[in-house]
Amino acid sequence: SIGSTTLSNAVVASGRAQVVANADGHHRPRAVVAKVENEFCVGTAALSARNTPLFKNILKEFIENGPTHMIQCQGKDLRVDVCLAALIRECVSTCRNFNTSAESVSIIIPDEFSEEQEKQFVKIFETVSEMKVTRPIRRSAAALVAARQNGALEEQEIQKGSKNVLVVRIGGLSTTGTLYRETNGLLTKLKQSHKQTGADVIVKHLTDYLVREANRKFRCDLSESKKSMSKVEQEARRAIEVLSNKDSVNVQIDSCFDGMDFQMVVNRSRVTMTAPYKSVLEGLFSDFEGETIEEILMCGGAAKSPQFQKIVQGKFSNVTVLPNAEELIPLGAAIQCHITSSGNKLSINEIPRKIALSSFSLLNGSETVIEKGTPLPLSFTTNNESSFTIPEIGEDVIFSSENHVTGNLNEKGLFFTSGEKSFEMLF
Repeated sequence: SIGSTTLSNAVVASGRAQVVANADGHHRPRAVVAKVENEFCVGTAALSARNTPLFKNILKEFIENGPTHMIQCQGKDLRVDVCLAALIRECVSTCRNFNTSAESVSIIIPDEFSEEQEKQFVKIFETVSEMKVTRPIRRSAAALVAARQNGALEEQEIQKGSKNVLVVRIGGLSTTGTLYRETNGLLTKLKQSHKQTGADVIVKHLTDYLVREANRKFRCDLSESKKSMSKVEQEARRAIEVLSNKDSVNVQIDSCFDGMDFQMVVNRSRVTMTAPYKSVLEGLFSDFEGETIEEILMCGGAAKSPQFQKIVQGKFSNVTVLPNAEELIPLGAAIQCHITSSGNKLSINEIPRKIALSSFSLLNGSETVIEKGTPLPLSFTTNNESSFTIPEIGEDVIFSSENHVTGNLNEKGLFFTSGEKSFEMLF
């Protein structure tokens, strides 16, 4: 999973999906790239590299400007796809260090990606990693996959009944809400909202506060030194993560300015009272006014923040917040990859059925029965017919640019018992 601010990876091993750490022991390293002579550094290595340009917000640049856009930093420039390639190599290396026999991968796609952006991203990933992308999966769907399966690969008990579930992902630079209708384990996406405001506004708030305190202590202007500002920003980001679990954190910056060290204690209560937490979620909430929401699943790195959880709980009732919220998305991708790569090896009883399914009706005429990119396995309902043919799977026309059928499914000889009006097919 590659985000605008962090990376995360999960693999399937010993019958269970689990998040893995990189060589530095970090489960969520920074998604930054530094060019050092003829090689690239990612994450901690990039942040500590001296006298090198640091390229950030790479996924955001890809979404807004495309893969061939040139990112400029400190007089240097790199193409977006080159920076993405460095992030991809870091992810693949982390997974291969844990599981050297891995041959297939399922990648996370932002919910706001267009069809063309998805194709470009998959192509770049496959070219760089030399691995087959078995299936891209949207962030919200991946979170639901992991939450409902609880990280396990075996089938979980299906909750009977029907309810609306809102998946809220709070990232570094953006926030996304996706409303699903869950009916007996089957999911249908009802509505989606995406806002260009994320938890980094909280990091910036604390950074500005630390800079003011350092300026007062040293009687200087830290903004004159890019190196000093970078150190303060890194420490502010670490402090925010620590404050998700503790009431206070000791901030310590070595050689903050002209060889002078800076340290102070930051309390959670002060940050929550002054930081603009509400501004991150207010725009998202307004888009779901009037919608029936019976459960909320929070995911993303910032979702573990007690203040964000408090704001959501104050707005909605019956909120479900899992303790490993930042790990749900990569776990869902690992489970999906296991299903798609092992489908021909597992019996139907071994494949989990309660995984991001979609319910559709097959009417007369031509229509999309299964949305492209829907997580597997999936299920749908058809009218009372003895046979039918599905000529395509996805939103593309029946014949693609390469002039071959995108998908074909035939089913004949269906018999219904007295009183039955429909049947469920799992494939």
